[in-house]
Amino acid sequence: MSSTWARHWPVALCVAFLASATPVAAEEVSELWRSPFGNPRALSVDSSNGTCWAATGNSVMCLSAADAVLAQIDGFSSPRGIAVNSGDGSCWVADTYSDQVVHLGQDGAVLWRGGSFSRPTAVAVDPTDGSCWVADFGHGELVRLGLDGTELLRLTGYAWPDPETAVAAGGSLAVNPTDSSCWVADEGNGRVMHLSAAGGVLLASTVLVSPRAVSVNADDGSCWAADAANGRIVHLSAAGAVEWQSGEFTSPLDLAVNPSDGSCLVADSGAEAVIKVLVSGEELWRWTAGPRAVAVSPSDGSCWVANRRALGSVTGSYEVVRLSSSGSVLARHAGFTRPVSVSADHAVRGCWAADYESGAMARITADHVLEVNRTEPSQYQPRSVSAQTVNGSCWIAEEGGGLVHLSRDGLELLRDRRLMPRRVSVNSNDGSCWAGVMGGGTAAADEVYHISKYGDTLWHGGNFARVSSVSVNLKDNTCWVADQDADRVYHYRPYGDQIWSGAIDSPVSLSADPMDGSLWVVSADEQQGTSSVTHLAEDGQVLWSSDAFSFAGAISVNPTDGSCWVADWGTREVIHLDKSGLELSRLPGFWRARVSVDPADGSCWVCDEDNGQIIHLGISGYDSPTFPDVLCYQWCYEEVDACFAAGIVGGYLDGRYHGENTVTRDQMAVYISRALAGGGANVDPALGPPTFPDVPDDHWAFKYVEYAAANNIVGGFLDGLYRPQLPVDRAQMAAYIARSVVDPTGDEGLSDYVPPISDTFPDVERNSWAFVYVEYCAGQGIVQGYPDGLYYPGHQVTRAQMAVYICRAFGLAL
Repeated sequence: MSSTWARHWPVALCVAFLASATPVAAEEVSELWRSPFGNPRALSVDSSNGTCWAATGNSVMCLSAADAVLAQIDGFSSPRGIAVNSGDGSCWVADTYSDQVVHLGQDGAVLWRGGSFSRPTAVAVDPTDGSCWVADFGHGELVRLGLDGTELLRLTGYAWPDPETAVAAGGSLAVNPTDSSCWVADEGNGRVMHLSAAGGVLLASTVLVSPRAVSVNADDGSCWAADAANGRIVHLSAAGAVEWQSGEFTSPLDLAVNPSDGSCLVADSGAEAVIKVLVSGEELWRWTAGPRAVAVSPSDGSCWVANRRALGSVTGSYEVVRLSSSGSVLARHAGFTRPVSVSADHAVRGCWAADYESGAMARITADHVLEVNRTEPSQYQPRSVSAQTVNGSCWIAEEGGGLVHLSRDGLELLRDRRLMPRRVSVNSNDGSCWAGVMGGGTAAADEVYHISKYGDTLWHGGNFARVSSVSVNLKDNTCWVADQDADRVYHYRPYGDQIWSGAIDSPVSLSADPMDGSLWVVSADEQQGTSSVTHLAEDGQVLWSSDAFSFAGAISVNPTDGSCWVADWGTREVIHLDKSGLELSRLPGFWRARVSVDPADGSCWVCDEDNGQIIHLGISGYDSPTFPDVLCYQWCYEEVDACFAAGIVGGYLDGRYHGENTVTRDQMAVYISRALAGGGANVDPALGPPTFPDVPDDHWAFKYVEYAAANNIVGGFLDGLYRPQLPVDRAQMAAYIARSVVDPTGDEGLSDYVPPISDTFPDVERNSWAFVYVEYCAGQGIVQGYPDGLYYPGHQVTRAQMAVYICRAFGLAL
């Protein structure tokens, strides 16, 4: 897989274009990115230039003969049939679950879209006039369209493969360009039909019981046909005579004739091979694989394969492969196979994705670069992933492999093989992880584990029937747990104290809102046929509930605005609701999707399991936070924003605030000087020689250090140096702050201050050099102690803490 994935021709999709139901309050949704090479179902080669068009997942790809990706056109529901017009380079697509046929230009632009179809599954184009034949599964009809989409012909009485159950159905039709006739594999009726351009029956052969695919040899008008159900291949002459047949195949799903030599490439999924058969029936070679569709380039005899490659005992990946005429691999283009979990990382920006089938963990950056592609061909598959939004790492529930913690660059930090977790949720405040663990071994029932970032078990317990979801509430470090089979939801404190439990019918997915402590729950009871979305208050009170869902399977909350994204598996849609349950948008075409919101920009990452793709959706009109790593629910949010608005703080080059970073002495001088002067622009340039030798006039903080020194707020060490890179502790911070808020500034302004009779903090005694400063700041409400009553003067001060101290000292809080 390449390190960078790009859409060469991005296609923006708005709700007005995509929605199957008009939302109550419209918002514009754009598709920012979609991973390539998902679930390939059909291929077609342009004989004029050797390019290959592929229907993959929810996209259509165009690959050059030199194996370059020329285009990725997104926004399809489920393209299952594809055919290139070699006359003009355009492409026809059967977009099955949008009930449409789409005609794309050579550059990927939509030339026409529409038709009266019900799940069209296959297309075949006539390059002589640009017309297109369509297999319409839902209506059981065969339709011929003109170049402009005009319906020329509609024939009834056909029974095409059911797209719900058929592995591939894209090869049901084949046009002979010499006479514009069409060969048809009418599987349900057990016949191979040969029709004239006007729809007249030229031939009806019943030599195959369940013909699935056909391919025509334009040189002699013959046709090769495959019976997937019965493992048979037949070669019919133009007159319908059997030239050759064999029942030695296992499950041939597709085939493609090379007219230059009359040979036929067979995609035999059951035999796990692509097999080249000569016109005599002799097998020339076979390439071991998991083929689903094939297409031949007549110019050089090369073969394109829509493949499922096995990586290990139970793992594999979808890919599009190009083989030479002798069966050697010329190129491989791979993507996801069965992505089952995504987790957005709002601070480091990007998304972690878990691919169950391939065993891969991928980290995709916000600009859609594949930063990490960690594949371990083994018996283990990741079930669930949760991003640690401070450092970009992630925790994984890996089936059979245990609980795994990966660094941002994909290095394994921890693996606990004792556990068999189903779901994980990370507490980014302390780096710990909550995991719902399957029963087994000594545990007769499912349990929940709370694991520290070092791998220590902080708590485990419970007697659950089936833990289907866990969700940490970052507001108070608690965790919500869904027990699907017991029809209950639980709420726990960090060490297992139960706060609340309540009856919820078959809860399958949870998402806690750290802004208000509430919880969103999706429920889906397959046996009862019911599904709902419920919004619970922190105390379990129902705030809102709706059963207007088909099979809600996943949910993710955006704490910035309280909205949530829901994946409805029944309708194959992703739905965006506001905090009151009002529908904002609805997008179709996602099969068994999971969702994860990035509150930094309001976007939603979607893993489309059955289509094998990851999709990134953006929304219009979103009010992004000042810094992506400081969100509205975080304890320092208002103070950091207030300091930014006052011109006191700024971000780093990556746009983040990095509140976890320790404040150094030069940075402290900047904070204090800007706050004291009313913004950085009001800090006067320093005059005269530098006060401190190690802060020369070309030092980035020179004027701020000089300003603070001139106001008697900072001083040097005994050797005269300032030591700008030394970290600042809480005792030093109190001294800086106290000196800056008194009048006059400096120690002179504190000369009349009388500390309280009783020491405020046991660990800052009267003989401490910082005693007066700490007591003054405590009296002014600027500093506070820890829950144990201590001040911890030696603890280093972070940028998040500094913003809070500055706001308290200078009255800047919003």
